[in-house]
Amino acid sequence: MTKLSSFALGTEAVIFDLDGVLADTEPVSFQILRDFIAPQEVTWATYQTLIGKSSVDFAIWLKETYKYSESAEMIRSTAEQYREDRISEILVPEMPGASALISQLKQNGLKLAVASQSSKQWVKAILKSSNLEQFFDLVISADEVDQPKPAPDIYIQAASRLAVLPKKCIVFEDSLTGVTSALSAKMLTVQLRQATPQPPMAVEADLVINSFAEFFSEYLKSET
Repeated sequence: MTKLSSFALGTEAVIFDLDGVLADTEPVSFQILRDFIAPQEVTWATYQTLIGKSSVDFAIWLKETYKYSESAEMIRSTAEQYREDRISEILVPEMPGASALISQLKQNGLKLAVASQSSKQWVKAILKSSNLEQFFDLVISADEVDQPKPAPDIYIQAASRLAVLPKKCIVFEDSLTGVTSALSAKMLTVQLRQATPQPPMAVEADLVINSFAEFFSEYLKSET
């Protein structure tokens, strides 16, 4: 058996973002976007500036960039449906080390949740593809809260539904937007910089790590 180090003493729940944390989805999302806007084009460098944006902000960007005549809301709906239809056809493996860490946290009796900026259908498809869906007590998506990240709504609601105080939760996030959201919810926040592309460092995070394996080896230790 193992236990969390003093870094996370008193933790009762661990909450994970999805994209860039549990699965390395950005290269997949980039390809889906390229197919959606074809024959128009988008560069990888430009795509990286969109990571972490809400679906509404992303739709506004699409409308302004490609001069679509449809409303931003119609673009958002169409783009999300296209994305969800495509992801069901694509195999997206887990982020390396995710299942090993999650299995151990589960064995330690911690409650586990996913809190994602993406739609519920996208989240379910990724969890199924990566074989991680069986681990979680709660899955909550942006559709279920009033304000998306960087507002703290999704994390506050996750803690409430888990019946755990925010200060008893650890969050794993990758983007600066996600880190801000978790910190605003008064949760212990770990930035994971394992995604493609590697996110900029969130200096305000409580802990910054480069892999799940690093967290496993440094912050979980054997009981004596």
